[in-house]
Amino acid sequence: MEAKTVKIPKTSLVLVALCLAGLFFIEFLGFFEGINNYFYDFFFRLRGQESADSRIIIAGIDEKTLNKLGSWPIPRNHYATLLERVSGAKVVSFDIVMSEPSPHDKRLAAAANKMKNVIFPVYIDSELTMHYPVPPLPSSLVGHVHVEPDSDGIVRTIYHTLYFEGKAIPSFSSLAYELCTGNSPQRIHPAAGIDEGKGIKQADLMRINYIGGSGTFEHISFSDIVEGLYPPSYFADKIVLVGITGAGIGDKALTPFSQSRRAASGIEVHANSLQTLLSNNPIVEVPVHIRRLILILFSILLFMFFLNLSERGIVLAMTSVMLLTTLADYLLFAYARLWLPAAIFYAAAILLMLLAYLSKFDEALRLLDRTYAAMLPRLRWKDPFISEQKVSGLLGLLNTEGVRAKIQLLNSFANQLSFEKDLSDRALLSDVHGVFLFGPDGNKLLANEHIMRIFSENSLASDSLQTVIAGLTPFMSDNANFAEAVMDKRFGKEGAERVTVSFLGPPTGHFNLDASPLLLNNENYILFLFSDVTIIVEARKVIEEKNKELKELNQLKNKFLGIAAHDLRNPLSSIKGFSDMLLSGMPGPLTDRQKHISTTISNASKGMLTLLNDLLDISAIESGKIDLKLKSGSVKKLLEDRLTINRMVAEKKDIRLHETLEDLPDTIFDYDRMVQVVDNLISNAVKFSPPGSNVYISLKREDGMAMVSVKDEGPGLSEEDKGKLFGEFQKLSARPTGGEKSTGLGLSIVKKIIEAHKGTIYVESAPGSGAAFIFKIPLSEFQLP
Repeated sequence: MEAKTVKIPKTSLVLVALCLAGLFFIEFLGFFEGINNYFYDFFFRLRGQESADSRIIIAGIDEKTLNKLGSWPIPRNHYATLLERVSGAKVVSFDIVMSEPSPHDKRLAAAANKMKNVIFPVYIDSELTMHYPVPPLPSSLVGHVHVEPDSDGIVRTIYHTLYFEGKAIPSFSSLAYELCTGNSPQRIHPAAGIDEGKGIKQADLMRINYIGGSGTFEHISFSDIVEGLYPPSYFADKIVLVGITGAGIGDKALTPFSQSRRAASGIEVHANSLQTLLSNNPIVEVPVHIRRLILILFSILLFMFFLNLSERGIVLAMTSVMLLTTLADYLLFAYARLWLPAAIFYAAAILLMLLAYLSKFDEALRLLDRTYAAMLPRLRWKDPFISEQKVSGLLGLLNTEGVRAKIQLLNSFANQLSFEKDLSDRALLSDVHGVFLFGPDGNKLLANEHIMRIFSENSLASDSLQTVIAGLTPFMSDNANFAEAVMDKRFGKEGAERVTVSFLGPPTGHFNLDASPLLLNNENYILFLFSDVTIIVEARKVIEEKNKELKELNQLKNKFLGIAAHDLRNPLSSIKGFSDMLLSGMPGPLTDRQKHISTTISNASKGMLTLLNDLLDISAIESGKIDLKLKSGSVKKLLEDRLTINRMVAEKKDIRLHETLEDLPDTIFDYDRMVQVVDNLISNAVKFSPPGSNVYISLKREDGMAMVSVKDEGPGLSEEDKGKLFGEFQKLSARPTGGEKSTGLGLSIVKKIIEAHKGTIYVESAPGSGAAFIFKIPLSEFQLP
């Protein structure tokens, strides 16, 4: 099979050349700057934050500093104190203009001269006046702090040298680099005469390789250094950049990492510039002539590639090329630190796609013309409006006869369109839905018999949109803004508005009314569709009534259980008290049979009291009457106390309790309720553990929560048991090893108590592997009143 070769017409090559020339001119005018800047910033954020140079420390004059040392400007004696505190630093740079005298300048000058490598800023104002540090501050080491944002307000570059009044002024960061490394960055000196007069010449442009957003570099509050919270050795061989970071004062700058317009302080911009110099990794922009050569080769190859594809393939290829171009651009940026502005490449891809489309469209039209010429002699009659084509292809569309002839070729679609209209009318005007169609003026254009019958049965007018809405408004629910939204043609996010319409009848009926706009010739038509949902609405009402009845029955049940349990608790307490008194021997000695009967009475009454107390707890919790008596206390102390008590019960079954309790800060909880939780979990572990086994209790901190675990070596839990574990009156497949009784309410109460403390409880278990009950409560969720 021979490979298909594509011959590019000379006219297409000329068009490609013209497109490229136009793109070069548009780029020269700056129209692509916004797109290029967007991707430039996006690539920084996509690359992510990088590590800051550990030598760079920002001493920020922040809110904390202003609160401690006074309002801005702070006295300069604090600057002198700072220099004394950081005497071991390699370089100290102030991003604070000090062109006005102050009482503390002599002390600051002495401290600066003693330390030597101290940089002060110079500033050129709008009137082209240079502001040096005020004498006696040294002016031998000064650097400019000017940064110029791009048109969108984001700082991406910095000029490391300004030539003003015959003097070369290094940038703030480049001077710090020289003092730190002993090396001078390469500086390009301007031609003779350029720096004369009052003009400013900028040189040594560098694209800053930002390592992250605000807060990336190590930041120490200025006041902490002045107060001596850091020893001088901490700043040994460091570069300390002193600047304003507090809100509302000092200069701010947007960077490529400034999402949501969150600006960085000026000193952070200089820190990024210094890091770029120290790492020798600036972002380098590909020169214009190389970029244009790449674009020319890219465009020729891409156009040839497009001509080999189908129309759909061209779109997919163009999308793929743009994605691959973006990926390649990002890889160059992230790994080679090369910046290739790609907006012109995107524009070229789109224009070349259009040119390829037009070329293929011209080819298709020529084929259509040839097909038409072959079929014309076979027509039984000739339409008087059809004439022979004198010019084929796209140029044939540029005259009236050519357009008319091609339109006539589409007449075969008329029958199909007529058929489609008939089909849609039958579907639209059926009895499945009620239908209204209103014109741009609100007048009714169409209504089917189904909706007209409904309106007639309910004596509603249907002349226009306004009368229909006015008639339906008393019967609407679910959407109070429906009428206003439809009349103002303000539809929701999905392009439609819905409301439920309930006719109380007779006859009764419930309908979902969907209103949606239809755009035709830039005018809005409105379509109403009524769907009968009577069965659904009636079923919903029945369900709501049944739910209400169930809720009332549950409340009645809780009330009954509460009353019954409360009334039975006092006599049972008396019975248990008297039986315990008999067992104590107070009334006199008992026979063995009497002791057995008294013990049976005591145990039975104890079990009944436990059940009644559980019923009262469940009743109170379900009725919302649980009242936590919150106090500050130690969870560890509570566990230690309960372990002492429960250990005696465990030892009777030859079960050993082991605890691992961490020291945690006091937290807020209901002591009695938490005792109830801990006792229940430990007693359950003992209850279901075989003699000679172990129970492990632990306490530790996890994610700001106090986590308590009670783990036994019992039979474990099946998946079925775990599913109903925390329900009420649940009986599990596992049985107590000592014949102990259970109400089936304990874990249900435990779960509700833990949840009332805004905590969680869960179980980890498998058959034959024991069970671990774990609960967590917040360490600082509650506050005492």
